[in-house]
Parts: sequence; structure tokens; C-alpha cells
Amino acid sequence: MIRAFFADRKVIEVQTPTLASTTVTEPQIASIETTDGDFLQTSPEYQMKRLLAAGAPSIYQMGPAYRAGELGRLHNPEFTMLEWYRLGFLRPPSAREETCMAKAQRKNAGSARPAARKSAGPKKTAAKTNGKNPPKHAFSGEEDLHAFEQMLLIRRFEERAGQMYGMGLIGGFCHLYIGQEAVVVGLKMAMQDGDQVITGYRDHG
Repeated sequence: MIRAFFADRKVIEVQTPTLASTTVTEPQIASIETTDGDFLQTSPEYQMKRLLAAGAPSIYQMGPAYRAGELGRLHNPEFTMLEWYRLGFLRPPSAREETCMAKAQRKNAGSARPAARKSAGPKKTAAKTNGKNPPKHAFSGEEDLHAFEQMLLIRRFEERAGQMYGMGLIGGFCHLYIGQEAVVVGLKMAMQDGDQVITGYRDHG
């Protein structure tokens, strides 16, 4: 039934490694380490996100996961986990989303080659507001390119941080921001004078 549900929505089933040289960084999750120093994966999250970052479509996985300290009347250290990542398959885009995507496509199709940006980033597009509704932001081609560069920079930084944490070169906790780069980049570019931000969980970017 589960596989039929995803097959009807053209979601591909994948199988990722359950053994890796690194593990999760959440302090509340206890990993099982092998005698060779590798780790049984507590969930397929990281491996599946690597597939998504490489261009995979909507995917799901149903298979074994391992967590130490889970033994009890209702829990075992080895259990079956279902995890999926969707690309908008649960609902079609709303009319407003369709309009925004169409506008962005027309703008990008007709935009000229973006000029080289300064180190401080491109000039923000002016936002208009009537005092009641939140300001609307229309990013230029130059800003689109800047956003892509910033997201790519964060991704490379996070990947390197994950490698160094796995090698024991970073102490404490290391909650990676991989897969969430667009959140901080879009937020930062849309901020107006006087806006306030407080950082929290997964805030490397």
C-alpha cells in the first residue's frame, strides 16, 4: 500500500547506505558505532539529501535505521523508517504560485546579462507597501545570480564542516544547514531597514 501510494505520485524509491563514516549531530539521538569506527545510520536523511542535491526528483526510502538507547517495550535499536522528500507532489501549485512562477520565467527570459556585482552584493530592488500589506519583492537577474552564489557558498561551507566534524576536527555539536540554504539567503535579501533577526538552530549559513 505504501509503495503504491508513492508510485501513483511518481515518487522514486531509493536505497541508500546504512553504514557511513559520519553520523548525525543531534545530541538527543544516540548512534551505534561499529568496531571499525563507522556508524549505522540513524535515518536516511543525509544520504537522501545528497541525492536531492545532485538533482534527484521526489524520492522515498523505506528501510532499516539504527539508534542506540531505543530498547524498550515498544522500541528496538533496529527499526524500519519511512522517509520521503517531495517536490510539490502532494498538492498542485496555487493560483498565486503559478502567477509568481510565470512572472519569474518571463522576467528571466527577457532580462539582460547581469552585470558584475560588488562584494557587498547587488542593490536591493525597491519594495512598495501601502502600510497594510507586507512589501512585495521582485528580484532582478543580478539578484538571482547573487542568491545562487550565496547558496552555493553555504552548501560548500556546510559540506566541508561536515567532513571536518566527521574527522574529529570540530568539537561539540555540528548541526548542518544542507538543504536549507534558500531560507537564509531569501530572508536576508528580503529584509528591510529596521527588520530584526535572531539566529537559532542550524544557523551556520
